Amino acid sequence: MAAQSPLERVVLKATSVADDLGYVALSDLADVLGPSTYRIIGGHMVTALVARRQLRANLYRETGDTDLGVPPVVIREEGLIGRLIERGYKQVAGNRFARPIDDIPVTVRGIEGHPSAVVDVLIPSYRTRARNNHRVSDNLVTTEVPGLALALKRKPVLLHMRLHRLNGKQVDVDVAFPDEVAALSLTSILGPCSSSNPLEVQRGGKPKRRLLPPHQGMGMSSSGKPASMSTGV
Repeated sequence: MAAQSPLERVVLKATSVADDLGYVALSDLADVLGPSTYRIIGGHMVTALVARRQLRANLYRETGDTDLGVPPVVIREEGLIGRLIERGYKQVAGNRFARPIDDIPVTVRGIEGHPSAVVDVLIPSYRTRARNNHRVSDNLVTTEVPGLALALKRKPVLLHMRLHRLNGKQVDVDVAFPDEVAALSLTSILGPCSSSNPLEVQRGGKPKRRLLPPHQGMGMSSSGKPASMSTGV
């Protein structure tokens, strides 16, 4: 079967509070940063590339935070932290920033007050062994991510996303992601891979994450596509 061309525009519909908060964070980051200065990695990267390649539904990944990959110079010289604070985010941990969202039409059990859109600021590793708790500036201590340097060096996938929130609002935003080659390099530990068992990766002691199988991530077609995803705008 012939490979399908990757999409440039996708439509995603929130089916959970985590999705909804992630959409808010993606929109915020796209507004405060230029596409050449950052890459969205982690779970949102997986979901975006799955939608872009029209892959099967079980590759979709729900995530409660948004992983922002930026070079240290953007933090030190371009005022990233100040921009996040101006946007309404508050630093709640070394590299974690949160903004309460008050327009979600559901109640979240176990959370006092409003749930928050969360951004984790991460930097690339330029050495053999990535460092945790690395001080980048006076106001940021964060983690180095293996493979992020390559992702920032390569041309990004700039994906136009139409995001449908739980409250019925529609957000149109252009978001920069690593391309598929860089996405596969964003790992420190790779597990077994097969056509039915996507790459499982573990980074920095976090739970395993699924990435695209190489034969699919490079454009091979498969049956089906992620639930709540459309092929274009």
